[in-house]
Amino acid sequence: MKTWEKITLIIAGCMLSCGVLLGMIGFAVAGGDIGKVLTDQRTKNLREIVQSFDSIDIDTFADSVELSLSEDGACYVELYEGSNALYHVEVRDGTLLIRLDFHKEWYEYITVNALSERTIKLFLPDRDYDTVEIHTNDKQIDVDKKLRIGKPAAKK
Repeated sequence: MKTWEKITLIIAGCMLSCGVLLGMIGFAVAGGDIGKVLTDQRTKNLREIVQSFDSIDIDTFADSVELSLSEDGACYVELYEGSNALYHVEVRDGTLLIRLDFHKEWYEYITVNALSERTIKLFLPDRDYDTVEIHTNDKQIDVDKKLRIGKPAAKK
């Protein structure tokens, strides 16, 4: 075997060993729970909003957003939340605010479901809304054409 072939095999072996070592460190940091390493553990929650509001402001970078008319005339929001991703939903000064509070460790970004699509679904009563602002990163924004919105603003 030639010298350059030996060097190439040694380098490949070292890189493979480093990869295995980093995987073991990530597994250990996750407390030995392979479920924490391989899955994003958020569950679907439904929250009813009883206060009245004229404007909507949504700020998320992790989920798509869908606004649609409520069939029963009530206002509620469907969110995906977990221990590291919680939404704050409140009405302040006539504006419905939905904010993502997102805290992940570095190893939690390495998941099988990292690219899975989740959608915040906001079901609104049939009435006029002054403004709607949606802030998200490269996610889908769908607004029902039946909604009456004065000034829509979708910001990605």
